[in-house]
Amino acid sequence: MDLHDPAGWGMFFTFTKERGSCGTPYRCLLPKGIEGMLVAGRCMSVTHEALASTRVTATGMACGQAAGTAAALAVATRTSPRQIDVEMLQDHLVQDKAWLPSKPIANVARKRSARAARWVRTRSSSAEPHAAL
Repeated sequence: MDLHDPAGWGMFFTFTKERGSCGTPYRCLLPKGIEGMLVAGRCMSVTHEALASTRVTATGMACGQAAGTAAALAVATRTSPRQIDVEMLQDHLVQDKAWLPSKPIANVARKRSARAARWVRTRSSSAEPHAAL
């Protein structure tokens, strides 16, 4: 990764530990104090060190896919993106062939359908409709 000095005094290169990649927490896509909005790419909330890996094209595309899938789930379940079930989001992403460092591909579809049905039932009985994103 190339780390840029936040003060503007140059940059240096470093390598990530372990397997060479890490996940991006979903909360980075949720701006504080603004309901119904998701962000991805350079505008998401990360430190300048994390920005070194999140600003590159592949990571930006992955975060964009996550934000789009989260938005679709929020609309489908009539809730806010902040309230969606993150594990269900991860299952949808894996089923759509996204690679998540902490999520194995096996058994996702079977677990997903049961969890989604249960979650939608509980949300639809009490949830007020939210504006589309």
